Amino acid sequence: MKKLIFISLLATLAISWQNIESYFYPNFYHNYQSDDIIEYDFNGNMRQYLIHIPKNIQPNAPLVFVLHGLEETSTRIRKYSGMNKVADKYGFVVCYPQGSSTTKNTIYTEKGSYFWNVGYEIHENETVDDISFLKSLAIYLQEKYNLDYERTFCTGMSNGGDMNYLVGCKASDVFKAIAPVAGTMMEWLYKSCNQNNPISVFSHPWY
Repeated sequence: MKKLIFISLLATLAISWQNIESYFYPNFYHNYQSDDIIEYDFNGNMRQYLIHIPKNIQPNAPLVFVLHGLEETSTRIRKYSGMNKVADKYGFVVCYPQGSSTTKNTIYTEKGSYFWNVGYEIHENETVDDISFLKSLAIYLQEKYNLDYERTFCTGMSNGGDMNYLVGCKASDVFKAIAPVAGTMMEWLYKSCNQNNPISVFSHPWY
């Protein structure tokens, strides 16, 4: 009888403690892991992203953005990057933003395919401001899920890797380090990248 009372008491305390924690950190008990694209209203334009929040994530956890390549999608890079498993192991939230769709055919892309606007000649007529979008989304997620402002990072592949260099130069106030994969820093960006805060860069050429 005493054992049963003790177990019941422990269960009550555990539930009560979770209720107390969920009051102070409400977003960390959603265990939100969705396969659905989430829409984000950015200045009247509906942008999209995927997010993975590991179970038992701690308050003030890091946030990592993963950017897809040219004509790729957030869904595909989530699958082949394996970042969800890395996030589960090391305890950070991972976001997969979706680029914008091109407004016309080019020699490399079809109209409607997704891209990041980093200043390619083929996209010279595109006006989308992806830097402002990524900064806005990062700040939104930091506030919504109580994530660490000083441990918000960005990585990406190919066109997403190129976008990382742009992020490093133009958004170092939000993203504190970048890790481009198979990306390049274009000449115009290299020459103009002198107003940003110094950040760490881990670059992988992808052989």
